[in-house]
Amino acid sequence: MLLSCRIDNALPFWRRYPDHDVPLVEFSLLEIVCETASAHYGFPVEVLPREPGHFALLISGRADDLPAEIETATIVSHHLNLTLRRLLDCTLNVIFSKPFLQIVLLPEVFGRLTGLHRHRFYRERPVPLYENQLTPFCSWSTEAVLFLESEYAELIAKDSSDEEWNVWILRVRTTLEKLKPDPENAIQWLEKLAPSNFQKSSEYWSVDHDLTKPTLAGAPSLAEALGLFRDWIVQQRDREERSTRLRPEIARAVAYIHDHLESGLSQEKVAQMIQMSASHFGYLFKKELGIPYLDYVLQSRIERSKQYLGSGLYRHYELAEKVGFNSYPHFAAMFKKSTGMTLSEYKNTIKPNIMLDRKY
Repeated sequence: MLLSCRIDNALPFWRRYPDHDVPLVEFSLLEIVCETASAHYGFPVEVLPREPGHFALLISGRADDLPAEIETATIVSHHLNLTLRRLLDCTLNVIFSKPFLQIVLLPEVFGRLTGLHRHRFYRERPVPLYENQLTPFCSWSTEAVLFLESEYAELIAKDSSDEEWNVWILRVRTTLEKLKPDPENAIQWLEKLAPSNFQKSSEYWSVDHDLTKPTLAGAPSLAEALGLFRDWIVQQRDREERSTRLRPEIARAVAYIHDHLESGLSQEKVAQMIQMSASHFGYLFKKELGIPYLDYVLQSRIERSKQYLGSGLYRHYELAEKVGFNSYPHFAAMFKKSTGMTLSEYKNTIKPNIMLDRKY
């Protein structure tokens, strides 16, 4: 029997390590896997690496005793996940093949299992899956999808409550779990919905769809993808509420700040952009938001850096320039002063989040 094993949410996992350390980490991972599997199986186990974070285990047994094979593979999978969570803080998505007798079938079996990992998208937790349990993905039901889209448009058009949005999210989840389209199609559909215009009341709050829409492509499950989508809805409603209570000039300034955090944002420059004197702009800014201009810019940069840290996609030294600091030491010092933690300490307190460039 072959066990195809893949690390869930692999990109944030590998981003923890410098590029030159990836081969060493991969070697350590495979060594841990080999020793753990052998210890709980009792016979030699072959580890077949494919790419970082994706490998197969070839285990031997009695092909005529299918229940025993499945039980053994389940035990091995359970202990692998326990060990890897403890040592490397990662989780495996495991697919079992049907028992086969001829070793020449190995490439065919491996290739077939690789495509089945996408079924993990519709499951809450990485329970081991057996090849015979998985059916082909279904095509879209146009009628069901159009109904969800029409409801979505109605919710945007009115000031919908949290309960109404939660009901819609639950209906989306139920529909997709029933249809089980290819995960890529489901994610593309959600991302297509996301840029719909929430800006009903203020022309001054600029919206850059490339920055504000949720990035769902790496979501390991439907539940997480919908969670990110729900976060995006909350974010947009929050921006809408804030934009309506600000003076138009200050709302434009705030939008400009969040769109240009990586560049120079002197008070004079932003005041000139909205055609106002620097001193009068500073007075109005503090009056409207309750915080001095420079403090607000610093706070916004720190909040953006938290989002990037949560994504797992950037090294610490890359973040300074990404959020508008001239040097990494200055950025690190300001981050610790603001949060009370170093970058590494803060990163260890948060769950990886693939939703990037959200504006607060």
